[in-house]
Amino acid sequence: MVRNKLSQNTKQVPHYGLRKLSIGVTSVFLSTLVYLEGPTSVHAATPVKSAAATVEPAAASSPSNQVTLKTGQATSTADPAAANLASQLNAATGLAEETNRADSPAKAAAVIEVPANQDGNANQQEVGSGKPQAVKLADGDQAQVTLTNDQLDAANADTTLSFSTNNYQSGDRYQIYIPKGGISLTNSDIKSLPTAIGTTSFDSAAPDYYVITDDFINSGNLRQNITLHLSNIVAGLANAGSYEKIINHAYVTKNGTKIGSFTIKTIGKPFSFSETGSYPLENVNNGEIGVDLVTAMSPSAADVATTNDNLNHLTLLYHDLPKYYQPTEIAFKVTVNNETRVLAQFDVTAAMITNNTLTLDLPVSSTSPLRALLSNGQSVNIYLTGRYNVPDQAFANGAYNTVLHHPTITLTDQNNYSITQNAGSLNQTVLGIKGLFNLGNLVKITQGYTADYVNKDEGVPAGTVTVNKERTNTGSGFQTTFTPISNIPVDNLVISLQIPDGINVHSLAMSSNNQGIKDLDPSYGIRITYTDGSTEWIKSIPAMGQITGQTAKAIRSVSVKYAHYSYDDDLSFSMSHGTNFALAKAYPNGDAVRSGDLLVLKTAFQADDLQPTLVDSAYDRLTTYKENDQSGIYMAEILGQAQQNPGAMNAGNITYEAAASAYGLPRLAHPIMYIQVPDNAIWDQSQPLEIKTGLTATWGNPDSEQLIPKSVTTFSVNGHTFLKVDLSNYPEVKQGFSVIVHYNNGLDYLTSTKHSPFMVVADNLNQNVSNVNHPIAAHLEARDQATFEALMQEEQINVQTASYNNGDDAYGRSSWTINTADGTSSETMTQGNTYSTPSLTAVQRVDGTDPTHFRVYGSLINADPDTKIDNATQVINLPSTNDGKSQFTPVLTGPVTLTDPNTVTDLSNLATITYYTDRADLDKGAASLAGKTGLTADQVTDWSQIKAVKVVFTSQLDRPLTARVTMNMVDNHIYDHVGKIIYASSVIYSTDPKQGEALPKVVIHPGDRASAKLTVTGKSAIKTLVHYVDAAGGEHYVALPDKTVTYNDGTDTMKRADFMTGAGDLTTNDHLLLPEHMVLDYAHPTIKNSTAAYAAGYPNGTAEFGQPVQYDFDGDAVVFEGKVAKQVTQNH
Repeated sequence: MVRNKLSQNTKQVPHYGLRKLSIGVTSVFLSTLVYLEGPTSVHAATPVKSAAATVEPAAASSPSNQVTLKTGQATSTADPAAANLASQLNAATGLAEETNRADSPAKAAAVIEVPANQDGNANQQEVGSGKPQAVKLADGDQAQVTLTNDQLDAANADTTLSFSTNNYQSGDRYQIYIPKGGISLTNSDIKSLPTAIGTTSFDSAAPDYYVITDDFINSGNLRQNITLHLSNIVAGLANAGSYEKIINHAYVTKNGTKIGSFTIKTIGKPFSFSETGSYPLENVNNGEIGVDLVTAMSPSAADVATTNDNLNHLTLLYHDLPKYYQPTEIAFKVTVNNETRVLAQFDVTAAMITNNTLTLDLPVSSTSPLRALLSNGQSVNIYLTGRYNVPDQAFANGAYNTVLHHPTITLTDQNNYSITQNAGSLNQTVLGIKGLFNLGNLVKITQGYTADYVNKDEGVPAGTVTVNKERTNTGSGFQTTFTPISNIPVDNLVISLQIPDGINVHSLAMSSNNQGIKDLDPSYGIRITYTDGSTEWIKSIPAMGQITGQTAKAIRSVSVKYAHYSYDDDLSFSMSHGTNFALAKAYPNGDAVRSGDLLVLKTAFQADDLQPTLVDSAYDRLTTYKENDQSGIYMAEILGQAQQNPGAMNAGNITYEAAASAYGLPRLAHPIMYIQVPDNAIWDQSQPLEIKTGLTATWGNPDSEQLIPKSVTTFSVNGHTFLKVDLSNYPEVKQGFSVIVHYNNGLDYLTSTKHSPFMVVADNLNQNVSNVNHPIAAHLEARDQATFEALMQEEQINVQTASYNNGDDAYGRSSWTINTADGTSSETMTQGNTYSTPSLTAVQRVDGTDPTHFRVYGSLINADPDTKIDNATQVINLPSTNDGKSQFTPVLTGPVTLTDPNTVTDLSNLATITYYTDRADLDKGAASLAGKTGLTADQVTDWSQIKAVKVVFTSQLDRPLTARVTMNMVDNHIYDHVGKIIYASSVIYSTDPKQGEALPKVVIHPGDRASAKLTVTGKSAIKTLVHYVDAAGGEHYVALPDKTVTYNDGTDTMKRADFMTGAGDLTTNDHLLLPEHMVLDYAHPTIKNSTAAYAAGYPNGTAEFGQPVQYDFDGDAVVFEGKVAKQVTQNH
């Protein structure tokens, strides 16, 4: 036996050739990386697949593409060292051993059906053949599941699943199980239940199913839409091919009992790959063997059902080989951890070339790392090596121009699907005269054109400075790249960067896309010459390319060396102003460094048989910073919404940016930002605003600073809520700023998408500060014009100092979305003084703003665009101790309002509203107020006597809307009701439907899960004061902030032990607040009453130790008497 040996050195690779087998000349593919497979088998170009595994039967290949092994005998045992290297390659590329379909879990097989013996071409013909599907559910006449399309494929990559029922009751749980066989589903694809009906949860953690769970707290009717997408993930399926067919078995349960099932088919997308030229080998040496063409093959299996398309056949066709060209070898290589490794090599013989076309036909073994790499989308480079033998008479001026074509590549996968690509051709020049071996024919130099300020250490906006004739700057600093364009071997190439006068360089960076850093000669290292004439030898090549000199010296030149310069040794150098260098004040001759000067980075090249050459490699034009150079402002929004179901708390955030960009630094003077809150969202005041300098939210700027606003306020303009972030306390915010606002989702909102435009106002903004995508406020979009013009009038904003963003930007639309299921139902809500929006569980703080006033809401919701309701009616009982649940009785302050929060419109013209001094019997529906007399608003003389409100729509509800009734309530005995709760209750129904449908009767009883509640709470903060009289007789009270004690009203007791009892209780901060040598009387504290006035004439009593804390304790103070101790000296 002869073992194949392979060094990991990229410059030394093994060679395999051709030999005749007893069955004839056949194509045999090396088992890649380093070892031969067991008994060598012959594979067919077209594989046939069984149900259990992929099988490739033997068949003779065409005589025109014969490939055999070059050296050694066939062996049944792999080389252990070679196998270990193959394992390392697999580990480095994240590959695992393949598993056949038969290894899929049994559970997955029952859920996800994968037909055997699939043919990708036949399955492709079924693409687009899906049809609508409707399945009745065992849950009443209206219960069903429908699919707009029962097959997901490339033609119809999405389908809408609709779950409908009108048979649910409070406490019911429905679950929809969707298998993961080529189906993608996320939370945002599901229309959640309106909060009036219940909650929707989504679980994607199960291995086989997505599970959607609907828990109901109310009754009504429902149509829930769920969007399914074609995916490349199939649970339990280890491998797949193009156009893989999957059958998914889905089902629905109610309270744990299966009530129906249905199927969803998927046909996966095909694999694809791109082919590109890797190295621009434009010049080659006549008569010498070398790599002439490098082709990158980059398969993409992202759309295949497992993300792993099992490619099992590869064909290369090099058409129209140039005259005088003799190919000698084809090699497959891959780069792993910046190291190029050889997968396989094949010597080229005359038998492989027919009609001037070189053919390589390779069945790929299922155990081949090459198959694993291609199947997982790893890019592989194909190297064609050969020799030009151009006769002297064919040269013109020592050069012969020709064209070398990249191969036509065909890949075939396990489903017998093939795809072919071609990367075109490469123009090459064969050099026949030694004098043509000059730098220009060996290396392409990419010159950098940049600019830097002489008076500011900041970046210069791209394209704003002319650098060299017609060339404008692309940024700041110095950048240059050297790219090999020849396969001509060059030995002992030294590259020396000559740093221009006028800058003090202490470091610079090298980089390479290939082997440019790795191939540097380590024995030469890095040679540095400083401006004082001294030198330094760095004896190792920095792996990351960072070259750092001595801090106290400036670098004059840097040299590196290639012992053997190759086609993959591209190398770039860069230096950044402020990071790697600073501008000098003067040149060595004493002349000042001035604006307008051109600094030129030169590079010297020297090598064996190469004339030493000095070239300009980068230019840097110096310019003077002016304010108008940096007048740009970039405004953008970044959406961070995590939940779309109505009523979701902490549903996400939006980042509003007004910061630096290519347009410059916006140096905002006394800035203020006005944010229009999305109409279907609520500012989440439980989470603080995040306000920082610069672009911080997306890019994570480590240098950003926290900004403390002068104030943050909210107000309403044209029915829209605005958030005003006032940073006018900052004379200048140099890099702009960003504000992150956290939002909750509105409760009774329908499916909606609302934008969130914003405006920045600053003293120094003007017509020139905004780019075309973010115009000044004079160019408002039509949908925002009326609102923002009213905003500017109300806030007295000068339009010339304001910049506006319409809520769209380069990151995509930043609109806030509510996604809710279709249906009709009702909602109750309450709103206290602790939060600015309605909720199911509001809190009213007696120590908060306006403690006696709060709101109760009742909403009738029609979220179904296909439902038209006649005579829709809602009856609402006001909370009262008579309802059996509420613990106190608030009263109305005046007429209710009827609005649609989705559109911010008044609906009162669509309905009649009457008021009753009697409570309604909600369970009786249409007869709930039978025999009772209703009053119109103008007939009510005492609003405190109203017990129920009735809203009857006189127009048909023929469109989705939320009819929200807002009841402003007052409780003048609120201080006596701390710890107590009230509940909202209502009923909806319709009578005498004619052309439309009847609204189902939905009752929300006080205390039901759908019944909103409001809880009265309070906190009292009791301060600690020190009282003393100074030597002049003046009285003083000193507050000790860290000694304030906060209690819960109604539940806590004020204790003496909660306050200071001895000198040890005083902190360092306390001592700093008190006069030196102050002595306190801890034994006899007194209590000082606050001067607060309370609503509804409630008295202001004084706090007492040992008593339950009540509202009027808030603001009182425990007072300790203090005296300054007299100092005793030896003379006194």
